Amino acid sequence: MVTLQETGDPASDVLYESNYLLLNLQEAFAVTGEQDYAQHAEQLAGYLARIQASSSHYPQYEGTWFRGFDYSRWEVFGSNADWGWPAFGIVSSNAFASLMRSYVSPVQAHSTWKHDVKTLRAHRE
Repeated sequence: MVTLQETGDPASDVLYESNYLLLNLQEAFAVTGEQDYAQHAEQLAGYLARIQASSSHYPQYEGTWFRGFDYSRWEVFGSNADWGWPAFGIVSSNAFASLMRSYVSPVQAHSTWKHDVKTLRAHRE
């Protein structure tokens, strides 16, 4: 069974964690076949889809993700904890490339790195 950490913190990090977690849950399912990984990946993908920015006032933000999201308030979360980054900044590089890869390749029983999966399964047996 997969257990996700529960800290009581309602803010989710979309820049450094949630995006890579989605990719890793998909890969974990491909390697192990454990349905818990697939279920968590589907739940996280749904959450990330719901927190995409949507604004008729600022159309340039449409479809992007801000760095953080507070799900207890259901709004963007901003923090100046990272020196040199704006509290309410968006990034369109590495973090979101992994999200896009995860969305176009839904949870499946095959990995992005198929040869590595075969090797891992062989070592498990």
